[in-house]
Amino acid sequence: MTESEPLTINQIAKLAGITQPAATQTIALMVKDDIVKINTESKDGRHKFVRFTDHGRAMLPLLTAHWEATTEATKELESELPYSLTEIVKAATSRLEEKPFAARLKEAHQKKIGR
Repeated sequence: MTESEPLTINQIAKLAGITQPAATQTIALMVKDDIVKINTESKDGRHKFVRFTDHGRAMLPLLTAHWEATTEATKELESELPYSLTEIVKAATSRLEEKPFAARLKEAHQKKIGR
């Protein structure tokens, strides 16, 4: 986020490969922890932009190290599996965007009890 700051929540969601609601929830937690702040910078007030706070910016080296360690651990795990965990998560996320789990659960429940 630092190179192209500020970003909208939708832009962050797309860059992170997550849903907009997931990004909104995560950013809300980051605001609470003083990692980022949200500013309304457009004339009509509809666009909210996310920026790192000084505290958040100071955390970037540690966050980068954690991200790199997570990536390395994921690659190691995937090398031990007969299939790509990353690809399964991407496929599952795509299917859940098409039909959320709550809808799937409701359909399954209706089939079981006939309502």
